[in-house]
Amino acid sequence: MIKTMAWVCNRYVVDIENGLDALALPEDPFILVLNHNQRIEAVAVPTLLMYYRGGRPVHFMADWNFLMMPIVAQLYRKAETIIVTNKSAKPKFLNMFKPLFREERPAFERALDLLRAGASVGIFPEGTINRNPHRLMRGLPGAAGLALRSGVKVIPVGIRFPYLDPAKPISDGAKMSLHVGNPLVPPNELGIADPTRHQITEFHHHIMTELAEVSGKSWDPHANKRRKYVL
Repeated sequence: MIKTMAWVCNRYVVDIENGLDALALPEDPFILVLNHNQRIEAVAVPTLLMYYRGGRPVHFMADWNFLMMPIVAQLYRKAETIIVTNKSAKPKFLNMFKPLFREERPAFERALDLLRAGASVGIFPEGTINRNPHRLMRGLPGAAGLALRSGVKVIPVGIRFPYLDPAKPISDGAKMSLHVGNPLVPPNELGIADPTRHQITEFHHHIMTELAEVSGKSWDPHANKRRKYVL
């Protein structure tokens, strides 16, 4: 199943700059952060990574409503995806199924457990799809908090769209290239039990600045946290 899905997903990923050495098995654990531009990324990137890593997944955080798609749901279970149930489904009547996918422990705690056990985690820190081809959203500081508490490095991966008109919003199904950045090491590699808000904010700024660099976008710490794209 993974090989078949990887073959399909490979049609959307035309290039991986800097190779996959930084994401190879000996490098675990790490926290992968990527900009989020279209729906296919949430399936294509985790699938290809799982394939290239010989079946070992990067445990991505993903919205619960993907579990209502049978093939994607099976893939997510194989990849031991960290399911997040914060968002509402569209159409709204599907929210009646949300309790079936809700976990007792918060997604952040489950991700932290995986990192401490030596597994890697993937996060789209913007928190939602951002079709703006030029600017990142302010983003959520979850990756920074995980890195500071666990002492695990963060690897920014920029998703770019070499064949799209930069004057238009990013469309679903657009072919993409992945640009792997340099690892960002938190201040204390042993982890900080209770990092301050200032420490989390400062490292979040560092992460988003580097993510902007590899994604070819700009980032402003005062930008909207979660809003549809604005050209």
